[in-house]
Amino acid sequence: MVQTEELEAPALARRKLPLPWLIGVIFRPGKTMRAIAAEERGVWFLPLLLLTLLTVAHVLVAGPLRKEAALAAPGEPPPNFEYMSPEQQEQYNQAQQSKASFTMTTLFPGIGALLSLWMGWFVLGGILHLALTLLGSRSTTTTAFNLAAWASVPFAIRLIVQIIAMLSTHRLIGSPGVSGFIAADATGALMYVRIALSLVDLYLIWQLILLVIGAASIPGLTTGKALSGVLTSVVLMLVLAALPGFIGAQLSGLDVNRSFFFF
Repeated sequence: MVQTEELEAPALARRKLPLPWLIGVIFRPGKTMRAIAAEERGVWFLPLLLLTLLTVAHVLVAGPLRKEAALAAPGEPPPNFEYMSPEQQEQYNQAQQSKASFTMTTLFPGIGALLSLWMGWFVLGGILHLALTLLGSRSTTTTAFNLAAWASVPFAIRLIVQIIAMLSTHRLIGSPGVSGFIAADATGALMYVRIALSLVDLYLIWQLILLVIGAASIPGLTTGKALSGVLTSVVLMLVLAALPGFIGAQLSGLDVNRSFFFF
């Protein structure tokens, strides 16, 4: 009986580890990321749950602001609008009004944000595992997914900052990341680059540093190999993350800015 209790106590303590890691990732990144890299079980759920809740909060705050923007800046009527039949004009007006609906300003952006979060984490974890394995890592896929999830904690801070900014200014976040270096009306390849640059900010660099710290502690990897693998993974992730926005912009003819975090 005593032996059973002695065995159960450490297991219970291990289950409680992830909560302190939320603070440790920010204030004690070296020790925390090395502990996460050494963890054999999947401990990725907690940071993703936090990011999911903050993403929902972000979308709910941004929804009314999107509605105001849609109502304040209606689209220009198509050519020969005055010669259309009353039925056609009414259909066009209804289509314009639908842009300010809850579905378009909150529901669809929310679904897109959550899909971006979870798919982004899954893809980044897979790419990271492949890159580190090719460089000599002897870690498992679980390790890569754990690192990808916990290294994304800085994005939780970004979401909090953006929520506070929107509540205080009553405005949407404009020109996210370093996308402001390229004109908003850019087309073609420049539009693709602009969308990719909207994902690049201090929080992404913070994530990259955390990933390098964690990867460098994996057996079989040096700091140089860890840096190379992480950089390759993040660049590939940016290339993939920019594709949906670019395709959407090409189909709609509109400029697309990221208003929520992708991975």
